[in-house]
Amino acid sequence: MKRKQHVNTLYPSFLLLFLDMNFDIDYKKFSLIILTVKKFQHFLIKRDSKDICCRFGAISDMRIEILLEQRKAVIVKKWFDLVIQTYPADTSKFLKTQKDPFANPVGQTVLRGLEALFDTLLKGPDTDTISSFLDPIIRIRAVQDFTPAKAVSFIFSLKQVIRDNLTKELKDPVMALELLSLESAIDDLALIAFDIYMECREKIYELKANQEKARTFAAFKRAGLVCEIPAPQPDLE
Repeated sequence: MKRKQHVNTLYPSFLLLFLDMNFDIDYKKFSLIILTVKKFQHFLIKRDSKDICCRFGAISDMRIEILLEQRKAVIVKKWFDLVIQTYPADTSKFLKTQKDPFANPVGQTVLRGLEALFDTLLKGPDTDTISSFLDPIIRIRAVQDFTPAKAVSFIFSLKQVIRDNLTKELKDPVMALELLSLESAIDDLALIAFDIYMECREKIYELKANQEKARTFAAFKRAGLVCEIPAPQPDLE
């Protein structure tokens, strides 16, 4: 099992390492690199799957989705706590304790989003559905003081929460195999989250650039350095 756990840490470790490196990244090329790593990870999981299924059978009496659905409340609460811990102490305490959705819209948005993401993950990930639930969470983190890695790293924390809640069950090799497949789906969530984060940051940079242009133009206009050229009038003759 140590080898299999190592295999499934390959992708998140690679992603978070690149996100926080201090150099300009061609994000199209970066996405291709990530997809290549992802395909390699799938290959390793499939290879291990064949070995486990040959030894223990392909079907478990209790599927992992059923167990996780039964423990949903505990898992989502712990996942929410880990997300909130990424904020400063005072902010974290407020987001966690303030239950009024009008006084604490950020906390309620994150909680509802995590619940919906967890449900979707168990039913079978759908990119469009997942994006709709991830979008409000990532938008909040994109405008806050998070590095790219920290902005999306909360996705990976779900893996440890699930493992902590299935300690006994994971002694069953077939159940452990199902968890590897689920963790691979969680990795896919992180890639979707990263795409949303980059779209949000690009919009923020664009807004800042337009605001700076507007301020510069206004300053030049006040100084009499620029003037508006009237639109040409049509010749009626």
